[in-house]
Amino acid sequence: MKLKGWKMERWQVKTGAGRFRFFPVFIRAFTASILISILLPWPAAAQDGEISWTRVIDWEKGEMTLTLSAALARTGPNRPAAAITAERRIDTSLSKIFSEALLPLQIDSTMTFVDSVETGVFTAAELLSVAQTAKKGIPRYSQDMQTIFVDYTYRLYDSLAPYFIRHSQPREIPHYLAWFPTREYTGIVIYAGKNLPVHGEAFESPLVPCLFPELFDAQTNPLFSIEMGDPAYLKRWGSAAYTSSFDETPWRDRIGDRPLRIIAAGLYGKYPTDLKIDMEDAALILALPANRRLLAEGRILIIFDPPAPEF
Repeated sequence: MKLKGWKMERWQVKTGAGRFRFFPVFIRAFTASILISILLPWPAAAQDGEISWTRVIDWEKGEMTLTLSAALARTGPNRPAAAITAERRIDTSLSKIFSEALLPLQIDSTMTFVDSVETGVFTAAELLSVAQTAKKGIPRYSQDMQTIFVDYTYRLYDSLAPYFIRHSQPREIPHYLAWFPTREYTGIVIYAGKNLPVHGEAFESPLVPCLFPELFDAQTNPLFSIEMGDPAYLKRWGSAAYTSSFDETPWRDRIGDRPLRIIAAGLYGKYPTDLKIDMEDAALILALPANRRLLAEGRILIIFDPPAPEF
């Protein structure tokens, strides 16, 4: 069966010689897709016609939408029956396509969904279960009525977070031991812009959004990692929200009306998902228990220039 919708991605890694090597994520994703094919073989009903798909991740909403499409039978007088048959083929194919669409998803600075498949984070039964959590849209048709489209929307944190949160009690967030002039804030807003310097490298990169970004100070001391997060809040909305707008109004329930506003100093991690902030800004957070609690509860809003939509 032919699948459409896969996008080749590759990461750029600088070598000590000053040249760049490219490690195709596609190759590892292809390997993982073979594993998924073994675990989740195509059902017979999905073999009867071509199913195409596209993927869009909206990090602002924390959602992934899959659009599956199938051609209707071009012969036969019963078009409604052909539409029902095509929709059933799409429904039957969803679990397999869902698993493949997740492969490039960034989990944190060390792991994509490819890695989670390779390391056995998900069993076949769990993948099937998560695939069925989508909100299905109303089927629609092309202008010539020859193709049917169905949208399936997944809330990423509701669907995936429980599989990556292994702790029941959060690890303590570091304290700022000396006195430092600060006050209690209701949230943290970090402006990340379009490109930031990458730690240990001589180039800049855009921030790559992920499910669980972490935070470091300018000396790369960890301020927040997933183990420091309150599991209830991590499952609810992750460790930070993303937006490309300076309008904070939609995020008041998360960051309140008196957030600390700071500018990111750089990027850190195997993948450029984690932010570094200045030492003084870190002290403003760590010097008070109430502000440290903002980290544990994921009351962070990251304003950045997002990459092109992921399809």
